[in-house]
Amino acid sequence: MTAWLRDLQDEVFRFALPFTFELRAPPTSREGMRSGTCVVVKTKVSQFLITAAHNIEPAREMLQAGEVDCLAGRVRLPIDQMGSICLSRRADIATIVLMEDPVRALEHDGWGVQKTEKWPPATDLAKGDPVMFAGFPGACTPPTQYRQGQRGWEPRST
Repeated sequence: MTAWLRDLQDEVFRFALPFTFELRAPPTSREGMRSGTCVVVKTKVSQFLITAAHNIEPAREMLQAGEVDCLAGRVRLPIDQMGSICLSRRADIATIVLMEDPVRALEHDGWGVQKTEKWPPATDLAKGDPVMFAGFPGACTPPTQYRQGQRGWEPRST
């Protein structure tokens, strides 16, 4: 692996946490396990997890059938006791308000927590402004399409 690709993975993918959940069942049963990717954001007044709505909807359905084990990284999240879960099917985005303890535990485990002064992000983005994303989609731009530039990792000119 080239050094720039290793650096990219180290810097960006530490923010892309695995997000898994399943109905609590005997340890031999892993039939209903679901997974996705999430990112944790912390502001001065709140902390929350962001994932795709299509990840949260099955978890909410599972809650109707029984207790659900939910993990971000290796940290157990009490999804049945969490306050606010908001989702937009149209935008395919969901947010879950987190308490401070899970956020501290994720940081202790080495996961990145995106700290920001304000949320939501600026709406005045213009063409060419950098946007960071990380996750594990079925298909994405190959890493060879990026280069390290003056402002960090940038798409290669074609």
